[in-house]
Amino acid sequence: MSIQGGVESVGGLVGMGGTMPNAVVARATGAGLAVLLLAWSLTLSGPTNVQAGEGGFLGLGRRSDDEAQRKATIDAIRRQAIVVEKGTSASDAHQTALGELPLRRLSAANRRRADAVLANPSLFRKLPTIMVPADPKLYDYFVENPDVAVSIWRAMDISTFQMKAAGAGKYDAKVDDGTEGTVELLYRSPKEAVVLCNGTFKASPLVRAVNAQCILHLRTEYGHRRDGVTAVRHRVNMFVSFPSQSVETAAKLVSPISNVIIDRNFQELSLFLHMMTLLSEQRPASVVALSDRLDGVTDEQCESLRRVSATVHEQAVARTRQPAPVARGGEGMTRTARAND
Repeated sequence: MSIQGGVESVGGLVGMGGTMPNAVVARATGAGLAVLLLAWSLTLSGPTNVQAGEGGFLGLGRRSDDEAQRKATIDAIRRQAIVVEKGTSASDAHQTALGELPLRRLSAANRRRADAVLANPSLFRKLPTIMVPADPKLYDYFVENPDVAVSIWRAMDISTFQMKAAGAGKYDAKVDDGTEGTVELLYRSPKEAVVLCNGTFKASPLVRAVNAQCILHLRTEYGHRRDGVTAVRHRVNMFVSFPSQSVETAAKLVSPISNVIIDRNFQELSLFLHMMTLLSEQRPASVVALSDRLDGVTDEQCESLRRVSATVHEQAVARTRQPAPVARGGEGMTRTARAND
C-alpha cells in the first residue's frame, strides 16, 4: 500500500470531532508525519515498488516470467534491506537524537529556522536503521538529486509525485491529494544532512489548510558487509511541529499506524537505491533508456546519472574478474571511506 493509501485508510480508524472530516484529519496527519518525507528522496506519495512500471525493475514484472520464480526473485530482493535497528518514538531516543543534531555547524539563519521547529515538538520518530547493498556513488547522486529519483518514479508509473528544483538545495513539492510544500537542505557533510520541510495539506476549498514543519536528520555510513558486498547503512531522525493543537492531537492518536507506514516507506526507499544499483551493474543500457524518459530535470542531471551508472557497471565487471571474498557470516558492516572523499 502506498503512503497515500495507508493514510487514507487511517481515516476510517480516527474518530475526531470538529469541523474537519475524519479522513481529512488522518490524511493531513500523514502529510505532516511524512510531510515531504521525500527530502533527498523519501516519498510522500508512496513507496517504491519493485513490480511497478512496465516490466518493473530488472524486468521482474514481465508476463512471460514464471510467476513463482518472479515472486521468489522479488522476495529475495526485499530481504536485501536489513533492519539493523527498529524505529522508535521513545522519549530517550528523542533526547539522544536532539544531541546528535549538528546545529552548531548550521549558519546563524538556518540555526534559527531549525530551532523554531525543535522548540515546539509535536512528534518525533527515529526511523529504522537500514543496511542495504548499494553503490555509494549512486547513493550520493540521489542524495544530491532527489528530483531525479522522483522523476524516475513518474517515468515508471510508480508515483505521480512532483518535485522540482527551486534554487540551490531547495525543492518545491506537490502531490495530487492537495499536499504541497518545500524541501530545503540546511546542512550537508560527507556523513550527514539536515533538511527542513514545510508542508501544507488542503483537501478542498471548504476545508482549512493544515500546516506542518519537519526537520530531518540523515546519517549515513558506507562500507562492506561481511560477505564483501558494498553496502550503505543509513537512518533518519524526524522532528515534526504542528502549529495547530487540534492537528497535533490527531497526529498523536494516529501515530502508531502512521509510524508503521513511514518506517516501511524508508525500507522501500532503501530497496529503490539497491535496485538502481543492480540495474546499473547488470543493465546499464536500461538506465540510459530510462534517463531519456525523465521530465522535470535538466539534461545535465540525466547525463550525470548515465555517467555514474556507467562507472558502477564498469566496477561491477571488474569485480567479477577478482577472487570472491571469503564470507565471514553475520549482518555486520566494515566501514570504508566515502567514495568521493
